[in-house]
Amino acid sequence: MTGSTACARVVVEELISYGVRDAVLAPGSRNAPLAYELFEADKIGLLRLHVRIDERSAAFTALGLAKASGTPVPVVTTSGTAAGNLHPAMMEAWHSRVPLIAITADRPATMIDTGANQTTRQQGLFAGHVRAAVQLSSDDQSPRAWRFHLNRALVACSGLRTLISGPIHLNIGLSEPLVPEPVAAVEEDYREVVATAAGPAVTELPDGPQTVIIAGDLSPDDGGALARLAERAAVPLLAEPSSNARGGPTAISSYRLLLQSSLVDDIERVIVAGHTTLSRPVTRLLGRDDIELIIVDPAPEWNDPTMNADRVIAAFDLPDREPDEWLARWRQADRSVRPLITGVIDDDAVITGRRWPS
Repeated sequence: MTGSTACARVVVEELISYGVRDAVLAPGSRNAPLAYELFEADKIGLLRLHVRIDERSAAFTALGLAKASGTPVPVVTTSGTAAGNLHPAMMEAWHSRVPLIAITADRPATMIDTGANQTTRQQGLFAGHVRAAVQLSSDDQSPRAWRFHLNRALVACSGLRTLISGPIHLNIGLSEPLVPEPVAAVEEDYREVVATAAGPAVTELPDGPQTVIIAGDLSPDDGGALARLAERAAVPLLAEPSSNARGGPTAISSYRLLLQSSLVDDIERVIVAGHTTLSRPVTRLLGRDDIELIIVDPAPEWNDPTMNADRVIAAFDLPDREPDEWLARWRQADRSVRPLITGVIDDDAVITGRRWPS
């Protein structure tokens, strides 16, 4: 499968999975991969494809469909000045809070500013009149990243987490060949993320799976609250130095080392609160396919560095319970490792002449 065909297929799959049932196409050469995929989706009844030769007419057709249905509607153009013709409808959508999706096919980045035909600066074309803007490239060959960025943009379009819907811009660099090859499916291991709506509601997570909580960069108030929650729920707390939660009773101080031990194999659920740092053991854990990954982040653009989350929630709680064998194993391992760390520090102090506080 060509990279452009794969990228176009992922885009159309994400649109349909998000509830898109109408799409408007202004045909061209560069957006041919998207046109083929939209035609196939229309042929099997997954959506209705509306074709308009004039891009401005196409944009206002999509605007009307989105306004009437209350659901996102994409308008798809080829590259160059064709994309600019969407601007009036995008402005209307911005002020009316209509979920219009501008999908503009673009030339590869290497062709921008070279004088190539039908090539212009399309990134940021609708700046100031979009809820989100995403740049994709078929050359990346990364369906996982494509889906992640599309999902966040579609959530922004709907206003699910901000309560303000509106237009978004997907600019997609498509490289030749632009004609698709027969293919069964785009194969990758990305998991569709479920994001909760905006609001103060706390998600009550069930007890059960062997869980750890990872505390990233948090304020003192949030870090303290998370430490108390972990204590009530008797869950191992893997608190980073910037978390303000390392003093909690269930905090595991040597967690980075323990994430390289056999303990990590038994983790079934990971709850992440706060932005995590560049810890390779943590990153490896978050990228595993055999865990349930829950991101706690109220922001419209949530953090998910491994693009592997099952759910994104604004706040959470866990049932209170007594410490069990799962927490005991982490505590025992932590107690066993800490003297070894202290020994390494003491040896280093002797060799370098540093003085460490007792």
